[in-house]
Amino acid sequence: MSKRLLSLTAAAAIGLMLLPTAGFAQEVVGAANRVDVWAYQTAPGQGRADLFTNDQVVQNAAIKTVPTGAVLLTIKDGTQLFVGPSSEVTLDEFIFEDEGDSGSLKLRHVSGALRFVTGKMRAPSYRINIGVATIGIRGTDITIRETDEDERHVYVDDGAIEVTPNNLSTSTGAAKGQVMRVTPDLAEIVDRGSAPAQPSLGGGGGQPGDIGAGEEGEPETDEESEGEGSSGQGSGGGGEGPA
Repeated sequence: MSKRLLSLTAAAAIGLMLLPTAGFAQEVVGAANRVDVWAYQTAPGQGRADLFTNDQVVQNAAIKTVPTGAVLLTIKDGTQLFVGPSSEVTLDEFIFEDEGDSGSLKLRHVSGALRFVTGKMRAPSYRINIGVATIGIRGTDITIRETDEDERHVYVDDGAIEVTPNNLSTSTGAAKGQVMRVTPDLAEIVDRGSAPAQPSLGGGGGQPGDIGAGEEGEPETDEESEGEGSSGQGSGGGGEGPA
């Protein structure tokens, strides 16, 4: 083989190495405005990583907190997610143009407690899978609490929602001030006084504040997180939520 051909072959190999690899490309959809005690982000195809205040959050990442931890995420359209202690959410889809109010945000609430405050996209753009049902949003500030493996309570602080249980084809609505109990087979309005207590995340009623974390805690071990990768140093709390 000639020296010229060898040089061209080497150059081509280097060029291929420098090309971006689709499997490792991660689309940034928002940031962690505040992390209390400890939280993690697990991006597709990657191990678990500690989540620090001001870290970027990527699409399809699983966000998880420890029993005394919490995290406030702000998505690019202004949507706020207050993830409470012992909780997990996944950002399944986010499409948004900086100009205008069109796009799509699909979120999966896996466990624990979550407060969701819509951003500037039109209401039909938002969908939340809560495991037992799907929530359609109509300009909303809601809190979701996992009260059993197959049961959720949804607290509507502003706006309105439409909830479609997994095993039903019809939806049930809830408006500001109402609480809905949801299972795979039903969605019913319940009395707020008899419902489980609403988690206090971000001050409630649309006001950012304490995001619901405890005062102290330890990072999970690999065994506690079912082998989701390794952990480094603790997350930096003490950041400020958006005003």
